[in-house]
Amino acid sequence: MRTELLALDDRTALPDGALQFGIIHAAPGFAREREKQAELELVALAEMRDEIAAIREDVDQKIFRLETLRKEEQSQAEKDRDERLNKLAKLYSGAKPKDAARLLMEMDLETTAEIVKRMRESDVVKIIQEMNKLQGEPGKVSGPER
Repeated sequence: MRTELLALDDRTALPDGALQFGIIHAAPGFAREREKQAELELVALAEMRDEIAAIREDVDQKIFRLETLRKEEQSQAEKDRDERLNKLAKLYSGAKPKDAARLLMEMDLETTAEIVKRMRESDVVKIIQEMNKLQGEPGKVSGPER
């Protein structure tokens, strides 16, 4: 067996076998250190996973609340629209058929239909008769979509 000396630096010289022996004995400590490091990383990853889950739950709750608010707002907007259309239907039912016909002819077809659906049939018949008369007269308003 050769016992050459291996210089690690200017002050230290060890036989070749001593260096290998030191590495072999250092390896178990290094492995334990790596295991500890891996365990710490696993703990950190588990904490991150828990944080992400908590954030996701918070976001899901906020999305649910926003969707609920949006639905409530839509519902309120629909109620407000229905109320306005009901008021207009009542107003046009009480107006002279010719005046109601002129006003309804200036509206878009969808709004006119929504108002007419809310009116008594006898009032609608009178208004439609006036609409027909107005459409036949030259220079009269014929409505945006008519």
